[in-house]
Amino acid sequence: MLQKMSQDKQSNSSVEHHVEPISMIYKMVVEHAEGGVLQSSLWKELDVSSRDGSRLAIRSERKGMIRPEQRLDAGRWTYILTPALKPARVESIEQIPCLTCPSEVDAPRLA
Repeated sequence: MLQKMSQDKQSNSSVEHHVEPISMIYKMVVEHAEGGVLQSSLWKELDVSSRDGSRLAIRSERKGMIRPEQRLDAGRWTYILTPALKPARVESIEQIPCLTCPSEVDAPRLA
């Protein structure tokens, strides 16, 4: 079923070696633009059949990882896959003040 995906995992770094297909789909959906990615394009990138890809999308949706939206594209109905939740980024927490630092604890609080 997912022979190509397993071959790709073997050729990638050891970190990605144990990534399951659903996690790979989520990662690829997140990496695409804010507007999401066409489901058919994703299946071509992963080299899986439409049937296998649809099953993976359903499993990903049930786990709350992606959100499919039905769209008309070139006269055919398809799905745009977008992440249900965006992963946290280090940049989003870098500027949070340290609550245990003496300079932050002694600073006056704004009401």
